[in-house]
Amino acid sequence: MLRKRVIPSLLLQNNLVVKGVNYKDFKYIGDPINIVKIFNTKEVDELIVCDVTKNLDNKINYDLLKKISDESYMPISYGGGINNITQIKKIFKIGFEKVILNKSIFQNNQLISEAIQFAGSQSVSLKIDLVKTENKYKLYNQQDYEFNDVDVFNYIKKLEKTSPGELIISFVDKDGTGMGFDIDFYQKISSIINIPILAHCGASCDNDVLQLFKNTQVSGCCVGSAFVYYGKNKSVLISYINRS
Repeated sequence: MLRKRVIPSLLLQNNLVVKGVNYKDFKYIGDPINIVKIFNTKEVDELIVCDVTKNLDNKINYDLLKKISDESYMPISYGGGINNITQIKKIFKIGFEKVILNKSIFQNNQLISEAIQFAGSQSVSLKIDLVKTENKYKLYNQQDYEFNDVDVFNYIKKLEKTSPGELIISFVDKDGTGMGFDIDFYQKISSIINIPILAHCGASCDNDVLQLFKNTQVSGCCVGSAFVYYGKNKSVLISYINRS
């Protein structure tokens, strides 16, 4: 049996690590290089870095990514602003182990197959963002689009056919809230598709992670706020799971 994965997830905005609620109202957390150094000392198994900077030219800061990669002792996945295979090749060249495709899969489905052909399925993750309103799940792209009439479960099954290495499923309405994972959803989706699933958004403590693993078949989870905040006042304190 494969060990479940618990992966810290860092958001970059204007070259700094930030955290928000519902993917907005971002607040400064710290310098990404310093935070990576802390995760190194905590023997984190892997790390996810996503850039949420909104800019007109949509440029990826390769210099910063190279510094992050050089500093890291752990495998890192990167997402944010990826929309062509040239970018993907450069991200791998500077030392990242995986790319995460999000917005681009709505605009250029061919990019998935191009990325897989270049790097292999195990190095390509797809990320979809959901919201739950009135007990209905909706696909959501936080920058431009909200897809109200798409059956989420059928859409995910279509994504599975593109053969990515894993699927990251994030709940926008749970991001930064500490409300726990949507166990019912992850129970259902992990029972109908066969690729690895990473749950994202909602964890506030180790127990949320334990309940997710106990009650669903997901392969792991991505955790943001619970690893950067401490206490009711949300003081910044970089942490990781208690392995004992």
